[in-house]
Amino acid sequence: EDDNILDNPWHDSADHDIGDTVPFKLTGTLPSNAQYYLSYTMIFHDQLSDGLTFDKDSVKVLMYDTKHKADVDTDLNDATKDVTDNFVVTTDNLDDNCTFEVGCENVFSIEGVTKDTAFIVYYEATLNENAVIGSAGNPNEVYMEFSNNPYGEGTGETEKDKVTVFTYKLVVNKTDSHGHKL
Repeated sequence: EDDNILDNPWHDSADHDIGDTVPFKLTGTLPSNAQYYLSYTMIFHDQLSDGLTFDKDSVKVLMYDTKHKADVDTDLNDATKDVTDNFVVTTDNLDDNCTFEVGCENVFSIEGVTKDTAFIVYYEATLNENAVIGSAGNPNEVYMEFSNNPYGEGTGETEKDKVTVFTYKLVVNKTDSHGHKL
């Protein structure tokens, strides 16, 4: 089934003004051999630039039957269930320069999880007064830590994914109808 671009408005960059609330979305899926895992850890590690202020209270984790359903849920109403209470948000004593982590030690403890299940972390940050103006932008990098051994302990990590929030400075010079500066 082909998706219309309007069905998925999430992109790798966005333009916002300082003071704007910026929405973010992180996606986690399970491996095709998930049925062999007794326990499956999923932890999102997120590092916001100094120009973005994390809103811990905005974190919501939704569970979907499939990644496709998660990808096209533009109004956050198509989830199987809200599983925010199954995930822990950590902002203190992180040793990998992350701003925060959102994690669940065993997603199989959540009723209804299958190998096709997708978890989406939605959260917001505010573009603050430390925002970088111009083409460098204000990056947000994230990676997911996940169980990688169905028969024992051990985790792996995805590659880092980066999105950037841009803001610009507009200089306006007013003139009258004769071209004289006001």
